[in-house]
Amino acid sequence: MIVSRREAAYSLHIFFSLILGLLFRFAKVKHNKKYVFSLIGMFQIICFCGVEGLHFVVMVVVATWMIKSNFFKNPRIVFVFCFGYRVFFSSFIYIGLPRNENNLANGLMLVATLKMIVVAYEVMDFRTVSRNGETKESYRTLGVLILAKEPSTLDIYCYMTCYCGLFTGPIYKYRTYHDMLVSTYQPVTKIVMRKMKEALLVAGLCSLVFYNLNINYFEGINAYSDSLIIRILHIYPIGLALQVRFNIIWILAECGCVLIGLGMYPVKSKPVPGQGPTHIFDEKSKMPDYNFDTIMNSKLYGVLQPVMWKAVRDWNCCVQWWLAHFVYQSNIFPRRLKAIRALVTLFMSGLWHGVKPGYLTYLLFPYVAFFERRCISFKNHYLQSQLSQKIYLK
Repeated sequence: MIVSRREAAYSLHIFFSLILGLLFRFAKVKHNKKYVFSLIGMFQIICFCGVEGLHFVVMVVVATWMIKSNFFKNPRIVFVFCFGYRVFFSSFIYIGLPRNENNLANGLMLVATLKMIVVAYEVMDFRTVSRNGETKESYRTLGVLILAKEPSTLDIYCYMTCYCGLFTGPIYKYRTYHDMLVSTYQPVTKIVMRKMKEALLVAGLCSLVFYNLNINYFEGINAYSDSLIIRILHIYPIGLALQVRFNIIWILAECGCVLIGLGMYPVKSKPVPGQGPTHIFDEKSKMPDYNFDTIMNSKLYGVLQPVMWKAVRDWNCCVQWWLAHFVYQSNIFPRRLKAIRALVTLFMSGLWHGVKPGYLTYLLFPYVAFFERRCISFKNHYLQSQLSQKIYLK
């Protein structure tokens, strides 16, 4: 399989992230990490995005001005601006503006849009809690953690340009980024080795499929001439290989985060992807048991399941947290209208990915998931063997 220029750029970005993470860890870099990580990120933006990196600059500068300005007190204004600029950027092909699909500008804008909105809500939430105390009007994006102080304009710029996950994710909050800056390096060899094994497993699976099957089978003439059985047998392995190859990049990106201590929290705080800790813990105590679930992009073994709704649940976990928290749980629609909330969330997910007709198929997911559950119920009713039920139903 031929590697595209964009895939090569992603690989190069991940390679440098891992090397830099190792260097910072071995050198025990403690001071000025914020500025060093930011300068590396800006250098990578110039190298991998070129002139189109200016769109990132425009969005960050304007959104940060809106956050720090007393005139824009509602973070939804930042939400509308950032999301609108993301849609504008992905619509260049329709309005005749130049766009280079081979660079990493699209990935940069994908990640930056969500992070910019997150920090806007964090700042506004901090102001609300500081001014009025804990009230029902606070947005509570912070989980159980409260910012010690409001981030400055420079702090937000450094957060947005931190090289770790700059083009690939994971999506992490400003509080998670701040905790990384003030934390000490902890042993992470076992965690990194476990993630490396997962990456090798995925790479081996993809190589096996790419070697034995034509990955472009459904674009060729054979897809029309072969029997229905042959076409069905091609669907799952090719679809799975095309899906999980993203996991290679994501897992290696997580390794880069682990090496610099990004997303490290005690196990007893029960952190979840994106949000971070969900239970109160003593921030000054030592962390004998910790994990990096906060920056977990996907759960590999869940993605490999043949049941679609379970696989989707464990796919792109940080983005799913963002969509659930900032779109599905928004009070724009009444709580009782769950179906409307779900459709709007899926529509916003497709719009965030890009202005292309294929992304509108996200709206079909509830119906596919419902049909799949009915099929599972049907098998549960007619399968008598306990072994068969364990294989197909659990």
